[in-house]
Amino acid sequence: MPKGTLLLSFLATVFAQDLPNWGKQDLWVHTSTWTPTHCQCYCERLCSHPTDYLKTNLVSSGIVPHNYDWSIPFCNGTIRTYNSDVVRSVGQSDLQTYFPLTMSRDLEHMWDPDSTDPRTDIGQFSYPCGGLHEAKYLKTIVQIAKFIRTPDLIKSNIGKNITTKSIREAFKKEQNLSVVLLCSNGAFADVVTCWSKSTPFLYQTTQASQDIAPAKPVQCPPGIVALDSCKDEYSFIHAMNTTSAPTTVPTSPTPAPPTATPSPSQDPDEVDAWVKNFTKDNHCALFGEDGCEYCAKAKALFASKSATYAYSGIDNQTTIPTGTDIYNSLVRLTHQDTLPNVWIGNKFIGGSDDLQALQDKGKLDGMLAAAGCTKSTPITTTKPPQTTKPTKTP
Repeated sequence: MPKGTLLLSFLATVFAQDLPNWGKQDLWVHTSTWTPTHCQCYCERLCSHPTDYLKTNLVSSGIVPHNYDWSIPFCNGTIRTYNSDVVRSVGQSDLQTYFPLTMSRDLEHMWDPDSTDPRTDIGQFSYPCGGLHEAKYLKTIVQIAKFIRTPDLIKSNIGKNITTKSIREAFKKEQNLSVVLLCSNGAFADVVTCWSKSTPFLYQTTQASQDIAPAKPVQCPPGIVALDSCKDEYSFIHAMNTTSAPTTVPTSPTPAPPTATPSPSQDPDEVDAWVKNFTKDNHCALFGEDGCEYCAKAKALFASKSATYAYSGIDNQTTIPTGTDIYNSLVRLTHQDTLPNVWIGNKFIGGSDDLQALQDKGKLDGMLAAAGCTKSTPITTTKPPQTTKPTKTP
């Protein structure tokens, strides 16, 4: 048996054992992304080196194990960088085309199994409890990305406004897909589809022998449909805006007080400890990136409340720990890949839309006051909730 095959078998056996929440989610959720919209403000490093394919096609942002209410089951598995042999088994070219990495440094090294800097060149296996082993997880993402085709309606109307209804109808007519659409400032951005789970065969009695995969597309439950944010009659289809440097977004973060830094070894445990101290030492904390539209929105909301907060830029590679190490630590600690990454009272809140949801529900003022980020008196009056956009996953 080839050495690589032996290693993959070993990895599947070791990493799939003793996960009590293995495949316990209600369904799988896949997000197809129209990258041109996300690159209008250079919110992702990928915007400087897009593949030709993603300029005119939807690509995958990953599959995530969700419950009907959009929550993710607790997982005690370890988030880790994909093994190089796993990447080879799926293929660098397919991964670059159908599952590009938003935080990658350049196209040449994206998904390079021989990378000397796998932290930025290779993604992380963030959902080890979902029911798919590492190699199967990546292969499934590529297969679903190939299956969900970009409607001709979208390709032929780049740079134009089209009716939101026609976008939904195109997915339904061409592939019988019931979709949840996500928009950004009136522009088509993402397509969310829900998938039922496959059932292991009777003789597959161990996690090492099972793959609980997305089986077939299904109607999303109300808790996920409510996240649809394309409410306008028309949606704009952005063209790719390739940039060589981030677009500056003015910010006025509160200077963070000193936090003890780990040694230059960048040991993951030490970085995790640094992040925990940072969120504990500061009443409110925000991790973000220059040029990130949603980071700017979160900062603006804090500013509107006259709230003080500490800011850490994950795009700063000159600090110890580096921004990349901080970003990877946040994914490990929160099990979410989101920017901005917002903390209030040493509690992880989520991203910009989660912060806005607290505001819409009338809960944000009280939380900020209780955490000591404002001097405001907590407000008890509640408002009807508004729909929000879910956070994206690799």
